[in-house]
Amino acid sequence: MGTGKFVLQAFVQFNNLIKVVGIELAYSRYVLSEKAAMCLINEWPNEYTLVSRVPNQSIIVQNMNPYTGQRRTLEFRRGNLFAATDCHDADIVIAQTNFPSETQIKLCRFLGCM
Repeated sequence: MGTGKFVLQAFVQFNNLIKVVGIELAYSRYVLSEKAAMCLINEWPNEYTLVSRVPNQSIIVQNMNPYTGQRRTLEFRRGNLFAATDCHDADIVIAQTNFPSETQIKLCRFLGCM
């Protein structure tokens, strides 16, 4: 997910997305995404709620869809994308990465469970 800008924008802009998950392997980029999620909560405390946070590991933010009243979830995780086992219920998957050829089989398996 890099620094989380695209993931965060998708969550904020598109109320029809119920679960948005970003996974980043690099510590430095994950820390920036976590800070962005905390800024979202601090700037709009009446709209976004911190559900859980393990600093430098994961953060979960929720809000309500203003049209349906359905709870929506934004989750940032630090880890390996290929270790994720629960992405089959994601509304959207964006793999904005140049995957090396040796990971193509793993990538195909991962995308096959969507």
